[in-house]
Amino acid sequence: PSVYDADSVSTKAVGIDLMIHIGMHPDEKGYFVERRARRGKYEQPGDDGKYLARDALKGLPEKLMVGFDLDDIAAQVAESDEKTIVKASNDAGLYFCELISFISLSILEQRREFARVVFLHVPTGKDEENIKRGVRVAQALIEACVDSLPGQYNLPH
Repeated sequence: PSVYDADSVSTKAVGIDLMIHIGMHPDEKGYFVERRARRGKYEQPGDDGKYLARDALKGLPEKLMVGFDLDDIAAQVAESDEKTIVKASNDAGLYFCELISFISLSILEQRREFARVVFLHVPTGKDEENIKRGVRVAQALIEACVDSLPGQYNLPH
């Protein structure tokens, strides 16, 4: 697999209407959509054991906000499965989850584009029931976000 590279010539030809990052949150039982990403100090190493260079985020805003009304979107997603907790959150954890969200939001900020990035934290349950619930939540999240995109993104369902 390849990684999205905002500076790649082939990537610039690809239009991204919506970007959803998904990561596990080990201490939670519900699903959380993150409202913001902070520049912060990412002091934990990545999965490769490497640390983020201290000046990697220099010059970027202190925090970046998602462009969607995530309270409304979380409520819409929660309605799709009454047994599932879905909430908007202000704390993605200053680890890889928040960092990847921050980087995606910063690319759109630099391009002066609508902040069409969402990070979904999911529970760690890996049994069949939890996987199926996670699929339903992700699908409902995508649908709610697409419905909430500004006018230039009127996409068919």
